[in-house]
Amino acid sequence: SSGQGYSGFQQAMEDDSSRPCTLEDVCAAIGKLCENGASAKNSDVDPAFVKERAEKLMALGNAIARARAEADEVLEPTLRRPEPGQWADLPLQVEPWWSVILCTLLSLVLTLPHYVCISYTQWFIDEGFAVYQNPDARGETHVLDVFRHDFWGQSLNPPEGYTTHKSFRPLVTLLFAAEWRLSRAFGLQGREMQAMRAFSCLVHSCNTLLTLWLLQRLRVRRLLAVLGAALFASHPVHVENVVYIVGCADSIATGAYLLAVLLFLRATLKPVNSRLSVWHYMGLLLLTAVSGLCKEPGFTVLFFLACAEIVLRTRWRHAIGLLTSFACLGGVRIWYVGGSKADFGYVDTPIRYQDSQLTRILSYLFQHAFYAKLVLLPWHQSWDYSFDALPLVRSMEDLRLFAVIAAYLSIAALAAHGLC
Repeated sequence: SSGQGYSGFQQAMEDDSSRPCTLEDVCAAIGKLCENGASAKNSDVDPAFVKERAEKLMALGNAIARARAEADEVLEPTLRRPEPGQWADLPLQVEPWWSVILCTLLSLVLTLPHYVCISYTQWFIDEGFAVYQNPDARGETHVLDVFRHDFWGQSLNPPEGYTTHKSFRPLVTLLFAAEWRLSRAFGLQGREMQAMRAFSCLVHSCNTLLTLWLLQRLRVRRLLAVLGAALFASHPVHVENVVYIVGCADSIATGAYLLAVLLFLRATLKPVNSRLSVWHYMGLLLLTAVSGLCKEPGFTVLFFLACAEIVLRTRWRHAIGLLTSFACLGGVRIWYVGGSKADFGYVDTPIRYQDSQLTRILSYLFQHAFYAKLVLLPWHQSWDYSFDALPLVRSMEDLRLFAVIAAYLSIAALAAHGLC
């Protein structure tokens, strides 16, 4: 009789499968099941009792569904861990206007202490070579000459006896020239460095806001987004790029890098019509070129976005397009400057002059670990870690290799946490 009852229940549910199953549908089906069961011999099941309990069960299920729906409306999307592959489709939470203004002001306030460097009236370290003693940076040469020289004013094809670092950053050099001329036009002759440092501070403030917007675009909770932007604004490692005029190249490159990432996310993080159009590609190429022509690591933004494309959407056509663009831009830059070999002296980079390949590899890896340490513990900073500032690692028995292992394991753990 149980087999007949189940068949009757299944038939009753399938008779009206074109519309959603409601409480009444289930009760009707259970009633039919109970009628079939009551007609069976030796049945000791009370049909009314089964129907009553079924109604209570369905009512409880509806109550649970309503409570879950209400909880989903209250719970922020960033607090729920989405299914793999669905994170990019989560809707962007709209923040109240007062919250946006408060977060923006708080982030900007933390950049104000850097503005004290505007009062400095001296040239520090390499600022003299890059700006004060560089005719290109003072606007005394033709604009085209800027594209024939490196960042320090040396020819990209130096004659015998001269060297070039191949630090090709023409946009920063043109910026220095414009700042130099404007400073003199406004009567700031002899105080050009103050105007340049003021501009560096403005760039740093803008980068802080871009960092805040990037974290918000990544669905990071409001408090954590503000803390991330605050850390970017006040981290001691950034002091050098703000106060040190030569570091303005890093700041501008960072700004263009962040804008490229935001443009990519704007086109990618939406559930409908999410694709990279021709205009998006053109914008990404332009911002990458700007970033790379201010500081060489800026060219890596396209490679980074290709990795992000694989993680977020796994659209291989877009990923291959980004990687191809990265290879083309990087290839053109290397061809234009005459290769990738830079002529640094032993005092500047002693690692490259070591005969042992093991020493070179281990010493470079230790530099990565040391820089990772500076992110967490920015102590004993230096404007240039050259010569023996970081002693060479010459053997596998050097205990400093534990720092290398810790640094790379931390990066792997963070990557695994973000992808899983």
